[in-house]
Amino acid sequence: GRQIPIADSGAPIKDDKNNIIGIVLVFRDQTEERAKEKSLVKSEERYRNFFEKNIAGTYLSTIDGKLLDCNASFAKLLGYSSIEEILNINTTKLYPKSNFRHEFLDKLRDKKILTNSEIILTKKDGTEITCIENVVGIFEDNGNLIKFQGYILDITERKMAEIELEKIKTHYQKLIENAPDGIVLISPEGKFKYASASARKMFGFNNTDSIDL
Repeated sequence: GRQIPIADSGAPIKDDKNNIIGIVLVFRDQTEERAKEKSLVKSEERYRNFFEKNIAGTYLSTIDGKLLDCNASFAKLLGYSSIEEILNINTTKLYPKSNFRHEFLDKLRDKKILTNSEIILTKKDGTEITCIENVVGIFEDNGNLIKFQGYILDITERKMAEIELEKIKTHYQKLIENAPDGIVLISPEGKFKYASASARKMFGFNNTDSIDL
């Protein structure tokens, strides 16, 4: 009683006078074919859901700068109101300097895949942002790069925080180095790892002397 999908074709059987006296029917079980089609549709749906709902900005572009596809996160990250709006621009506009894009394409041609590549992009309002990007090149059989697909995240705030932290670190290093009291850093093994200018003077070290005793 099990039902199965089939594909059928038929041809008439004729007598010597060209009268139809019967028909030949050919049936083909399409169970496996339908199952593969269903699996393919599900895979495409999973990919599309991942693409559209990814918090990272995902995109597909030609090397000439034509944006073929992207998700809402990509548009939002770059300050555009919708996918439709950003699809109408050429991605060469996203690079503050043309040589940035040329260098990026040269690296991709050479490496095929770029991981955690740091780039600077320009938003719709002209603001420059720092992003980290993973990119996969799509090549023809002869090795020519024709497209690339990537995932980008805006790390501008993180970069600004790193810069501020480095400024604070430099500031306190100067305070320590110029402090009138001698300041030293000693390892658990009892070795000097750092000595301020005053400490070097106290212990008779020159600035060029090693203090790893």
